[in-house]
Amino acid sequence: MKNKIFELLALILAAIICQYNLMYSQCGCCSAAFSGSALAAGTSNIGVLKEGSLRIIAMHRALYGDHFYDGTQKLGKFYDEQMLINFTGINIGYGVTKRFTLETEIGAFPDKNINMGYQIERISGFSSINLIGKYTVLADRDNKQEITIGAGYRQPLSGNVALSGNSGGILQLFYFKNLYDDFNLVFLSRAELFLINPDKFEQGNSYINSVFISKKISEKFYGLVEFRYDHLSKSYQESELLINTGRSVLSIVPQLSCNFGKLSVSGFFELPVYKNFNGIQLGESFGAGIALVMMSDLFN
Repeated sequence: MKNKIFELLALILAAIICQYNLMYSQCGCCSAAFSGSALAAGTSNIGVLKEGSLRIIAMHRALYGDHFYDGTQKLGKFYDEQMLINFTGINIGYGVTKRFTLETEIGAFPDKNINMGYQIERISGFSSINLIGKYTVLADRDNKQEITIGAGYRQPLSGNVALSGNSGGILQLFYFKNLYDDFNLVFLSRAELFLINPDKFEQGNSYINSVFISKKISEKFYGLVEFRYDHLSKSYQESELLINTGRSVLSIVPQLSCNFGKLSVSGFFELPVYKNFNGIQLGESFGAGIALVMMSDLFN
């Protein structure tokens, strides 16, 4: 029964990815777009699942900024520049075996509003669908630690690269360590490596490295702090460098989670403490969001 359901899910996901007809726009600029998975913020529920269990993570994230940056320098207010980006993501994971989990991620921008003073861009739509397989290479119960690796494929869901970016591959490394009692350490490294699209636009690769420290506060509440380094490399159009692309941002993301058994709700706040932009770009000032995590044992 389990194998038949898994085969059906795999066939459906494969059909979505293989039959989708790629379309690309002429736009060659992805400044002020989210890089990497938005699900890297707001939750550390990113390991392998128990066999036969289902996990759904729904998350909304908003990012605001109102200043241009040149490298690490914050520039004066030239225009009414402002960006307000809203991103909604959902992650559905299924524990195929005790060591292997299959996940799909779907993202969308309900509103991506970027006002550079001299140019206004306000768009919305689906971003991408990602299919990722995760395998636990180390599960040491004695030392209470786990190492999981993952790989997958990213498929754009619109013809606008400012919304969807390019297609590409995904690589992940996940490490969990229980330090003592209810005090845990989580490390996540994720890379999204993009392909050149038919318009010869080469999107900069995305690299995210996060360290999560979590602590049980009470029966229902958990506190978590994420230290996230987000790097987006430069983009190219027909092998020519797009000057105002690429950046590095270090953020501190405190989070409070409330657990109701197989349902948990988390709120988080993102504070960039270091920013380095290539060329002159609008930079984020802060972000915030909410995440909902639901678990279900389908066959137990």
